[in-house]
Amino acid sequence: MLASLAAGLALLGAGPAADSPVLVGYVPAWSYEQVPEKAYASVTDVIAFSVEPTREGRIESKDLPEPVMNHLVEKRKVHGFRLLLAIGGWERSSGFASVSADVGKREKFAREVKGWVEKYQLDGIDLDWEHPKDAKEARDYAALARSIKRAIGKEKLVTAAMAAWQEFPPELVFALDRLHLMSYDHPREHSTKEQAVRDVEAVSFKGVPKDKIALGVPFYGRNIEKFDEAKSARDLLGDTTRQGNRAGDFFFNDQPTLREKVAYAKEQKLAGIMVWELSQDTVAGTLIDTLREALGLGRDE
Repeated sequence: MLASLAAGLALLGAGPAADSPVLVGYVPAWSYEQVPEKAYASVTDVIAFSVEPTREGRIESKDLPEPVMNHLVEKRKVHGFRLLLAIGGWERSSGFASVSADVGKREKFAREVKGWVEKYQLDGIDLDWEHPKDAKEARDYAALARSIKRAIGKEKLVTAAMAAWQEFPPELVFALDRLHLMSYDHPREHSTKEQAVRDVEAVSFKGVPKDKIALGVPFYGRNIEKFDEAKSARDLLGDTTRQGNRAGDFFFNDQPTLREKVAYAKEQKLAGIMVWELSQDTVAGTLIDTLREALGLGRDE
């Protein structure tokens, strides 16, 4: 019944209720086939990761093949989530500065983005410039976001994945519909609830309204002593040496940690929760199910 209703809403262009918290999940092209079906049934928003802006104002899509997009479009028909396209990411951001600083390139790029939105009937765009180096580039970023918004239409979303330490000029805050706060990859225990609180407070102090902030949580852990070593939550949950949110030298977000973060997000009236990334969950969708239930979304089928 719920699946049929979701499919009908998707075909009509409707999405999840606007007044409910969001549960946003990234789906990287390199692991989309490992995303558990439970994830698609639970999230409000899926972000396809990712295409890259070139310095000339074009979209480079070699890392996001068409079959991946078609797969996500089909999943949306079944489950009714919003589907966004990620632009940028780590090692895919070198073109942002050139495009954002030049009005001609911005408009050219915005037209290319509009083409993608129309082709796949996307619900929005998620920008992921890692990272603007100063206040000027942050203001240029805002100009790019405005150009894209004008091109795709005010009913479509323009969001951005950003870290708490970045510049948030007022024009950028105003240009974004939602901030996906990357509250992870900190030193040692890289994603504690205490650090999440500090990150939210930092961006709120910089002028970002709390109801625009989706708190980012990781579905992976990092080695406390060796930062470059990471493992999926799927592997860490199955580690026989695990004690709570520690498995050997790895720290990750287990179910109690995620519930604590959701409780904080609800207490602070944040927009909701963002996940990097959905394929790192268990086959049964253990962590996404925890988030869905804690948020009170009731989207399980």
